Amino acid sequence: MCDKAFMSDAESQQTNWRNREHYLKAAVLGGAVSTVLSLTPVINWLNLFFFCLIMFGGGISVYWVQKKTGTVDSVEGALLGGLAGLMVGVFYAVLGFCGVSVASAVLIPDMRSSEVDEFITIMVLFMTAMCGFGFTVYPMMSALGGLIATLIWPPNGGEAAPSKPKELTPEEAAKRKTMIRIVLGSLSGCLVLVCVFCGFAGYLAYLEERDPQDTAGDAEVVSSPLAVGERMVIEIEPTDSGTVRYAVWLVAESELPSAIYDLDGRIGCRANMGYGSRPPYMRNIYTYRGPDEGEPEWLFLDDQTAYGGDPVTCHVRINALPEGVSNARIVVTKVSRPSDWF
Repeated sequence: MCDKAFMSDAESQQTNWRNREHYLKAAVLGGAVSTVLSLTPVINWLNLFFFCLIMFGGGISVYWVQKKTGTVDSVEGALLGGLAGLMVGVFYAVLGFCGVSVASAVLIPDMRSSEVDEFITIMVLFMTAMCGFGFTVYPMMSALGGLIATLIWPPNGGEAAPSKPKELTPEEAAKRKTMIRIVLGSLSGCLVLVCVFCGFAGYLAYLEERDPQDTAGDAEVVSSPLAVGERMVIEIEPTDSGTVRYAVWLVAESELPSAIYDLDGRIGCRANMGYGSRPPYMRNIYTYRGPDEGEPEWLFLDDQTAYGGDPVTCHVRINALPEGVSNARIVVTKVSRPSDWF
């Protein structure tokens, strides 16, 4: 009894991984095909549809082994596809590291110290995203491609098999239908995941690229009543040791005019980066807000970026306000971006 169980397990393992001597070559071939196609302009747009170029590489690896042996089943096909996807991740990681190294060697020497930190943050995010996709999403999608390939090219017994394909038994037909349902369900789930990811990535890109004018109503850092005709000094204490961007606003309880050209006033902000008590350069306020930019009670005046947790000083002098504006004050908000989280 034990001998039969042992033989059964051994035969099962031999059946599932019978072509393991071909795994490395098949994975490299499929991964290389996916990588080359995914880096080819225009053609790589096909990856927007279910990462089909990654899935194609998994199918190529299965096709290559199937042509040699004719015995690749669904489990082994998914494994071959997953290995090809891992190879895509390896190729991408190597190419990404080389690209980042070259870009760093070329760009960093000409950067200011304050820009180096932001550049490193962007490169770290880039490599994290590339490796994250390369070793999670790509293997899964490539494994799905390998699974689909076993449905297109089912096992035929190899070169010794008869040329006429055998008819499927009811059990094999039921298994084939089950696999097709799994594939369709997986594709539907992947479509949902891709839509969610694209929506989230688009939102992060919007947060990263938005202007201070788009952040009206964000959490206040400093607020001070406006003294018309007097120079106001707004001191902003550092909040952390990273790069911080601030926006300065004229805020009122009444609705501000939708367009204000040449508001009678001057403003100047600067980060206190070792300049002692020298006041910032003040310039005339020239601002415009369209009907859909910001809130009616918020009017953007200026912005300032502080590096390394430096405090910021803003000097504001408003000589006259538009008619009908009441209870005006100066408000400073922090412009949050995804790169600030790192």
